[in-house]
Amino acid sequence: MYAYNFEGRRYDVGDKLGFLEATVDYALKKDDIKDDFLNYLKQVCDRCKSID
Repeated sequence: MYAYNFEGRRYDVGDKLGFLEATVDYALKKDDIKDDFLNYLKQVCDRCKSID
């Protein structure tokens, strides 16, 4: 039996929400796409605000 002491955030990517959370967090950690992706998320949030 092998074990590994893991430190960090765990994602359940078998779950739809967990997969999306992992994808968003990963994208925000990537310097090459972080700014563009953050701008995209802001646009999505603005669209959601206008729906209410």
